[in-house]
Amino acid sequence: DQSGMANNAAQADENLSPTLVNGAVNNKPVLRFNGLTNYLEVADSDSLSISGDITTFFVVNFSDFATYRAVWAKTAGNLPAPNDWYALPNSGIPRAYRGDGSTVNLGSVDGGAALRTNSYLVVGWDMAGTTLTHYLAAQPTGSGQITATLADADTSLLIGTRGDLFTKMKGDIGEILIYDRALSAAERVEVVNYLANKYNIQNLPPTVSVKLNPAGPSVSVGQTISVTATANDPDGMIASVQFLVNGGLFATATAAPFTARVALETAGAYEFTARAIDDKSASTTALAVTLNAGPASTPPLTVKSNLQLWLEADAGVTTNASGAVTAWADQSGHTNDAAQADDSLAPTLVSNGVNGKPVLRFDGMDDYLEVADSDSVSIAGDITSLFVVKMDDFATYRAVWAKTAGPNGNLPAPNDWYALPNSGIPSFLRGNGAGSAGSVNGTTALRAGVFEMAGFTAAGTAVSHLLDGHVTGTGVINALLEDGDTALKI
Repeated sequence: DQSGMANNAAQADENLSPTLVNGAVNNKPVLRFNGLTNYLEVADSDSLSISGDITTFFVVNFSDFATYRAVWAKTAGNLPAPNDWYALPNSGIPRAYRGDGSTVNLGSVDGGAALRTNSYLVVGWDMAGTTLTHYLAAQPTGSGQITATLADADTSLLIGTRGDLFTKMKGDIGEILIYDRALSAAERVEVVNYLANKYNIQNLPPTVSVKLNPAGPSVSVGQTISVTATANDPDGMIASVQFLVNGGLFATATAAPFTARVALETAGAYEFTARAIDDKSASTTALAVTLNAGPASTPPLTVKSNLQLWLEADAGVTTNASGAVTAWADQSGHTNDAAQADDSLAPTLVSNGVNGKPVLRFDGMDDYLEVADSDSVSIAGDITSLFVVKMDDFATYRAVWAKTAGPNGNLPAPNDWYALPNSGIPSFLRGNGAGSAGSVNGTTALRAGVFEMAGFTAAGTAVSHLLDGHVTGTGVINALLEDGDTALKI
């Protein structure tokens, strides 16, 4: 023992001894354990009877995870008394146990990052109060609480196994440090740097790959592409993932799941990739995936059962000489046509707004259309509505369509939908136009300046928000629903 505490490790039976391997890593020796019988023993002492705060780091190289792989433990048989640590079979996930040597008082915490085989690693854990944290190098990889009563059982500290000789180290141990206190973050970095420099354990770059939905290779102009990156860091943590299209950055994610979305507004080839950056600024760029966006060949709408209103900007639009939309014919067959008698309040028809298709543009001030009240749009029961929209901004509440009532016309009767100011989070409200109302917000914000397919559905009292084909928030509305016999406003 180099600590000055004379906690020397020994093995009286040479058949059970690990082997010294000189020059194994960075010209430094290591002790090699065979995973079957090898271990060392440190006699019990007050300085190792650590049942309070603790920090330990070790330099190890695991040959495999065929079974439980130990480094050091102080146990009563197979129970922590007070400390036990090993890597789990198959996964290599680290687990730390603390207790008093009984089955009554013990607790465990698993790490969140698997260790890897056949590589020298700086691994450790600490406990401050009741919080136990695992480390890979200096990075926390998982923490949890252990509130069990901790006590030392006056047993030996074993290296390469524990008291029942069940867990076995297979591989190399270069160095073990044990402190009877929780080190500060700065001290942990100093310890890790000392071990990493001594054994030349360098930061390894992360790995990353990307998948697209839809996968292509051919998609239509106007489609929104979901990009998902799978990123891992073998000796630390992923700090961020940057998403690039044709070499340009369009999104950054700092926490898993690493996903981003982008709409393809023009025809051409798009090369998607992702760059993963770890906690020490090492980076790796994924192999690129290419999509070809071409003019959309629009399949016909086949889901028409119970369709009560269908407005599409490339059919049934009437404009005046200045391009203001004065009428928008319903394509559902129910003649729920939208109209605006006052040209100054009419939206404008914009040809080739998206994917070669026209759109109606609203100025956000006074433009709107009106659909006369009818039984077919007085939907106070189950409902589904989808719409293709591009919001310019979220400076205020941004509506698409609503059927409302009340003194100021601001109460759902029975349906109201809008995007909230600043955030762009969608909100759907249902009620009876009087004192009964309820609302459910989505969990994913709409994006300004991007065409998206948004919507909602209600089945019974269950409400779901929809965005680009995905459910993005659910909830329940138990309010009394009733139509207010008012016009539907767009």
